[in-house]
Amino acid sequence: MICGGYDFETASNYNFSITKREACSLRFSLTKADRILKRRDFIALSQTGRRIQNEHFIALFFPNSCGRSRIGITVTKKVGSAVKRNRIKRLVREYFRLNRHDLSGNWDINLIAKRQIADFSSERVHRSLKNLFEHISSYDDHK
Repeated sequence: MICGGYDFETASNYNFSITKREACSLRFSLTKADRILKRRDFIALSQTGRRIQNEHFIALFFPNSCGRSRIGITVTKKVGSAVKRNRIKRLVREYFRLNRHDLSGNWDINLIAKRQIADFSSERVHRSLKNLFEHISSYDDHK
């Protein structure tokens, strides 16, 4: 069985001590190191990063040297109530957690939600994010 890129049949021949749950969580977890949390990082990204947008999000992105892609999410009060804003952030984090391996290179990405996104289905949000991630991956100035 292969889970998270880890082949358990092959590993059992070598007596590795990793469980199926640990292997799956290693690939698909989202830790603090995977998120942009500091204000100075958001400001630096807005000053030096590239900007692309679609009808639902604005993406600011710049190559990083952290060894992993990181995500920052900005949802202002103009988008809606706290419940709507938190839902959008959960959907974006979930999409990033499951699809960051599709990004070519290591990027710092700040996604800014536009007002129209508040009442859309999760499928529509994921399609919009997929479109942005494909555009980001197409840039060749990553390290």
